[in-house]
Amino acid sequence: LKNRAFDVDEIILTSQPQPEQKSVRDSSVKSASLLDLLKNSDEFEGTQVITEGMVFQNKKRSKKNFKIFRFVIFCCAADALPLWISVNSEEVQNLENETWIRVEGKFKTNKISGRQIASIDAHKIEIISTPPPEKQYLFFY
Repeated sequence: LKNRAFDVDEIILTSQPQPEQKSVRDSSVKSASLLDLLKNSDEFEGTQVITEGMVFQNKKRSKKNFKIFRFVIFCCAADALPLWISVNSEEVQNLENETWIRVEGKFKTNKISGRQIASIDAHKIEIISTPPPEKQYLFFY
């Protein structure tokens, strides 16, 4: 993550209304990709979500806070960039960077210095198997 990202301590969310697009989430569905969570943060605000991705734990920060990230492809694999959300946990997480995990918890956004920052207050974190290569990337289209 830190080799492909500009700032791994925060992500800026900008809401861009798309009136002709239908909601990507049924009200009964809790599972969402990181891309869906970030693109539709207003819809998920305050709800319980389940998402999957890889761990990035900054050595300078608390082990109760880390990032879950996935690479998103806009055109081809060469242009893949990471998307991430902060994860807060009451328990210390000793996870290796780039370990695949599933996180369940409450999604929220906070305004910090005029920017919307996404996070999940996790109540369940589990290590999962690395998905096959064709399932590891998210696609922005």
